[in-house]
Order: sequence, then C-alpha cells, then structure tokens
Amino acid sequence: MLETILYSVNQKIPKEEFRKVDNTPKHLLHMTEDDMKPKPPEVLRDELNELIKEAKSKIKPVLMSPALFDQLVKSKEDFIRENDEWHLVNIDPKGTILLDKENISLEVLRKIQDKKFEIDLQYEKTRDLFEKQRVIDPFLVEHEEDNLVMHGYYQNKYSQANMNKYLKFIYNNSYDLKKVRFNLWASTFSTVVATAALALVNPYLCAVMLYDYYLLAAFSNQIVNRTVFEMILHNNKTHIILNKLNFLGYQTEKKHIVMIRNIKYTGELKNEYLNFDFTGLPPSISKLMSLSTSYMQTDSTTGDAKSESITEKDIFKHFVSFMANNETFVIPMDNENFKKSVIAEELMNHIIHGRQKGVMQYDYSALEAEGERLDSNLQEVLEMYDE
Repeated sequence: MLETILYSVNQKIPKEEFRKVDNTPKHLLHMTEDDMKPKPPEVLRDELNELIKEAKSKIKPVLMSPALFDQLVKSKEDFIRENDEWHLVNIDPKGTILLDKENISLEVLRKIQDKKFEIDLQYEKTRDLFEKQRVIDPFLVEHEEDNLVMHGYYQNKYSQANMNKYLKFIYNNSYDLKKVRFNLWASTFSTVVATAALALVNPYLCAVMLYDYYLLAAFSNQIVNRTVFEMILHNNKTHIILNKLNFLGYQTEKKHIVMIRNIKYTGELKNEYLNFDFTGLPPSISKLMSLSTSYMQTDSTTGDAKSESITEKDIFKHFVSFMANNETFVIPMDNENFKKSVIAEELMNHIIHGRQKGVMQYDYSALEAEGERLDSNLQEVLEMYDE
C-alpha cells in the first residue's frame, strides 16, 4: 500500500528533460587523444546542468515518520544548540560554498557520483568484452598470408600430438599362462619329492634343497609377480594403464595408472631362477643344465632392446625391466608371438624408456585408421543384430 502511494507521488512530481552525459572514468590505456584534452568551461557547465537534471529525476520520495525525521535531519543551529555550542568542522569549505551556490543538495550530489558506477545491463549482455583491448596491427594485416603459412607449418608439425580417439593396447600378454603355472608347480612338486627322499636318507640332507626353495620363491616374486599382462596407452598420451600377474601366474584385477614421464628404464633382466627348457626338474638342476651367456642386442643410438635378436624362444627367460611408482615391471621378449602381442615395438620402447616426447610425436594415423575400421565394423554388426 505504501509503495503504491510513493510510486504515484513520484509519478506526479514534474521532471525536467535531460541529455545523457557520459562521465564514466576511462583507463589510461583506453583514452583517446580527445579524452586527454581539457574541456572548455561552457561545456563543463552544460554537462553539470544536465547531470543535475538527471540526478533530480532519479530522486524518489521516502515515507519517514516525524520522529525519525527530527532525529536524522537537523539544521546547523539545532546541532550547535544540542551539542553545547560545539561548532561543525567544515573540511571542504569551497565544496560546500559551491553546493550552496548551485543549489545542489547532498542527494543530488550522491546521484551524480553514483552515475559513474551505473551499468547498462542490456549493453553488458551483448557487448564485445574484448572490444577495448583488441589492437589491430597494420603489419599483421598486411602479412596475413605469411602468417597463415607459418601457422600451417606448426599445425602440421604438432598435429600428431593431439589426443587419440581410442585407447591403445600397446602390449597384451601372448604367453600361455598355463605353461608358466605348470612349470612352476612341476618344479615345486619335484623339489618337495627330492626333499622327502633326502629326508628318508638323513634328515640333515634336507638343507641341500634350501637353494631350490630360494629359486622357486625368487621366480615367483621377482619374475612372475612383476610380469606385465597388458599395457594400455590412455588417449591423452601421457598415462599408461598397467595390469600384471600375481606370484602364482594368474592375472590380477588391479590397474596401475602411471605417468609416462615417471617411468625409469632399468635394462634387460634374465630369468636365472627357473628355466623352462627342462620341465619338472628342481630349479638348481635345471639352471645348471641350461647355463647361457646370450643377451638381447640393443640399438646403438636409442638403447632399445631388439626382440628379433633373441635366439632362445619360449623359455620365459629374457625380459625388459622398468620402474614406475616405486614398483618394478617386466615384459617377456622371447615369446615366439611377441610381434603379435605388441601393437608397435617402437612405441612400446618409447613408453618403457619414459620418452614422453617420443610418445607424443609418434605417428598414430595408421592406428587411428584401424580403430575407425573396427568401430565401423562393430556398428555394422550391431545394426545387423537389431534388424
């Protein structure tokens, strides 16, 4: 009810027409030459008159009780009388004289000052935020074609570093894990049988088999438990996902997410604990019968291991080793089907050596094309199934 009365009163108060004056302060970077020039007195006087008219039009009546009005609004004489003739200290006498001379009330002055902080909502919603900051360089406009050629060069140079669309299975175990488990259990069984036979002869002879138990435990923990089952390259090309075997030769569900730049290559690792050449023998006897001094050859420039240089195949003996997140991982390289288990041996070597730059600059066009082909085939199969 009161708001309606005040609104009707405000509508009936006559308001002078005014011209909008832009007195918004500008940053020095945005000021033009005209803004730097001082305005003549007649222009300043005209703008002040227009600002006063605009300020008066914005003043709205406020309903106030007589008691509150007497408490807040007092004359100079009343203030001196109520405060034992203490006089007001005028800190800006020139400003006060000017306000009195121009008949400008404090409310009008406040409206003029607030105008600098007013914003046009409709304009702010649609304006170009970088309009004042955008600088047009005539030299760049003149050499626009040269810029396009230059940017095209860098675009072609680093286009291979874009994110992949698909995850890449860099390595997937091709060893027959049943064969690994069978050799482990067969050697364990023969070691237990040999220990029982020696115990029948003399219980102290069981100590002879301690070395065999050490070889079995070392094979399980140092080789099998560190063997990578699969290696997946994330589509951002900065992380890989690793999955390895447990100490019994079974695949685990735990996934290790590793940053490529944190990988440390530790070189070739030979399985000297349990050899697959002589299945069923205790580890110590199998080790003596299959002594070998052969090692994988490496590239003289990059130090990458070459799987084709291995002559001893399918004996679970030659590995490449690397560390990540304080854990050691090994990948068997002597499998007959190793080339089929790795998507690209060069890319795998970049990863296990921690060469982030090499991974980013590798040409994935063929791999992405293969991914598109498989995805297309899958969509066709699904459509046929739906029909």
